[in-house]
Amino acid sequence: MVPAKLPDPIDLGLLPSEVIDQVLDTPKGRIERWQAKLLDLSLRNRLLNFKPGKQAVHCLVPDVGTLEDALAADKAFHAYPLLEDDPIGERQLSRQERDAIISSATEDAFDRGQITVPLDRKDTENRLLTLFRKAKSDLQEGGTNTLFLAAGFLRWQREGDKRSYRAPLLLIPIKLERKSARSKFKILHHEDEVRFNSTLLEFLKRDFDLNLLELEGELPRDDSGIDLPRIFEWMRTRVRDVPGFEVVEEIAISTFSFSKYLMWKDLVDRTEKLRNNRLVAHLVDNPDKTFEGGAGEAIPAEQMDHRLAPKDLVTPLPADSSQLLAVVAAAKGSDFVLIGPPGTGKSQTIANIICQCLAHGKTVLFVAEKAAALDVVQRRLEAHGLGDAVLELHSNKTDRKSVLTQLGQGWDRASATSEQDWLDITEKLRIKRDQLNTYVDAVHTKGAQGFSVYDAISWTAGAPQGLKLYYECKDAHDQHSFERLLEIAEELGRTHAAVGNGASLPLVGEAEWSHAWENQIIKRAKTLRVSIEHAMRSAGDLATRLALTPDRAGISARRMLLTKLFRRISPDAEDLRTVPRLSEHDLNTAVDRFKVALEAFMEAQERCNASYTEDNLKRLPLDQLDTEWRAGEAGFWPFSVLKKRKIRKLLQTYANSGQA
Repeated sequence: MVPAKLPDPIDLGLLPSEVIDQVLDTPKGRIERWQAKLLDLSLRNRLLNFKPGKQAVHCLVPDVGTLEDALAADKAFHAYPLLEDDPIGERQLSRQERDAIISSATEDAFDRGQITVPLDRKDTENRLLTLFRKAKSDLQEGGTNTLFLAAGFLRWQREGDKRSYRAPLLLIPIKLERKSARSKFKILHHEDEVRFNSTLLEFLKRDFDLNLLELEGELPRDDSGIDLPRIFEWMRTRVRDVPGFEVVEEIAISTFSFSKYLMWKDLVDRTEKLRNNRLVAHLVDNPDKTFEGGAGEAIPAEQMDHRLAPKDLVTPLPADSSQLLAVVAAAKGSDFVLIGPPGTGKSQTIANIICQCLAHGKTVLFVAEKAAALDVVQRRLEAHGLGDAVLELHSNKTDRKSVLTQLGQGWDRASATSEQDWLDITEKLRIKRDQLNTYVDAVHTKGAQGFSVYDAISWTAGAPQGLKLYYECKDAHDQHSFERLLEIAEELGRTHAAVGNGASLPLVGEAEWSHAWENQIIKRAKTLRVSIEHAMRSAGDLATRLALTPDRAGISARRMLLTKLFRRISPDAEDLRTVPRLSEHDLNTAVDRFKVALEAFMEAQERCNASYTEDNLKRLPLDQLDTEWRAGEAGFWPFSVLKKRKIRKLLQTYANSGQA
């Protein structure tokens, strides 16, 4: 019987991690592969397929060129939510009438310094707030502005595709500002240059064979800024013969990113110049070979102080030996990767590298994916008086004026420095460093016994409390004898581990072992075993006769119980027959009452005691006391018997002395 055939497995295709790009063997193939990864010409790119949504604000103005000219003249605009007032309302109007009313409202708003937004007030403010936060975050992380006013769109279609797409043409950099969280946003021109959508140019060149060379260079200008009508006219002329292409003069506010495009542009236009860098040249030409970092071998950490003087190291921030190696290697021009988890001082080391390179007359370009990394290093340099040496090229606080100011401050700082102070300070530092190194060498130098002071301190600090050995001096042993002591200590340790945890034998007083002593011990051990077994049987019989419960606590607990019982039946045991038959609780209560009464009695007795000086005794009314004494004999004495005895003895003493 043939078993049923299992169904074929479902073909799920390759997972993203299983797709491996084929590595081309030629330099040209590698560059093209890099370019393809950097340039996104798919419909996922908003520069080619712009969709209106919550990440964009569609705007209405009378003329796009007039808006660009006003922004270039630093005029500020506010957003006017058209649907908040709703000039049309519920009226039934034709399309021409509706467009005329909206056009009139748009012109009036523009004259008041407002850009019309076809939304209500709440939706307008929410979208502007989203764009404001997104642009601020991008500026803080990447150091570049990503907020633009898209002016003009190219509506395009692929052949055979009924769906049309919209791609922005001109990107006018803008910024959103407000005085407080309750204030309205102001739309202002950003200092960056207006740019044409370069991604669209590359897309048209690759997919539609349209080369718009006049738009790849500097854009045409008029008296107020960019000549938008001329650019729109150029575009209409070039795409009028392409089916499905149309230029529409619409505007929208949104965020766009050009970081990958700029890298792609550098890779295309500056391929040969990039080869001047030995690392890039290696990746392009010989990626399968080991990269030679250049500048020779690195200085070993233990030779750093012997080969470099303090005056040659300009590291204002603390650095250990590994960090100093990176600083020296960077100043020599070596290529390396500095790796370390967070908090290990990478930013601190980079700041020292910059200082070292500046001290040797070099210029440093410090770039990072996140602007926060740049800010950390910049703050460290500024805290150590090197803020004037830093020129911020990409910052939310940088403009042309501030760049020129920074250049002037750096020039003044460089011309006002003195070298002699630095030489004096570093010479003192060299003397202190040599003294410390001498001390370290002495601590780590091995003595005649084969170990150093550092080794001895380490052993002492890490050793548990135990046997201590004392020597007359540190040279009491040579290396051979000390190693023999270590062997003996290891043997003692193994012996103690084998027998040290056993029961102690205090009755064993023999110091030397012999066969006779061993036989005697074995014989007595056998006798002891017989006696123990007899005692255990006797204890069991006694427990049975006394009706004791089975011993669950062990032999020691049963032995303790029988020992207490033996004390009670011994001839000299205390007679407990007078002890009242009370429960344990009542007996404890009676004992507590007795303690309270005894304390009260002792306190009363203490109050009855008195002492008198000789002068006070002379003033005692003895006649009256004698009368009261006799009354007390009749039963009227108010004091205790003890008090009467003391007074009687006192009277007798004075009577014998003739003073009574």
